[in-house]
Amino acid sequence: MEQYFSVSQPKLLTHIIFRKADFEGRKNLVQPKEFLQVAALDLEDGEEFRPHIHIWKPLELAKTVAQEAWVVIEGTIETELLDTESNVLTLAKLNVGDCCITLNGGHKYRSIGNSKVFEFKSGPYLGDVFDKFYVASN
Repeated sequence: MEQYFSVSQPKLLTHIIFRKADFEGRKNLVQPKEFLQVAALDLEDGEEFRPHIHIWKPLELAKTVAQEAWVVIEGTIETELLDTESNVLTLAKLNVGDCCITLNGGHKYRSIGNSKVFEFKSGPYLGDVFDKFYVASN
């Protein structure tokens, strides 16, 4: 698992890349304090989870931030991961089965050929103006 931290705030985790090759048992990829929770599950035949229903929790919108994860299903994605001040932390290629998690900061990504990607994001989504700001591209 690769982790990237802000240049100006070295303890602020901004991004995590989890590779398909790193699956083994259950790995919680994100700390419980984050809005987006992601785990990697390497399940054996017949393994199951107890039935459950997710319940609503009180949420103060003013204290939330959009966090997201992508899982590459087909193709290749090239990503540029940014910290909260738009510093480039790394350039990475994500292949089939790889997952990129953004907790803080930002990113740019580009498909290399045709690709299919699942994107998971914390909500609620109230539109671009409340969700993100755009930075100059390199």
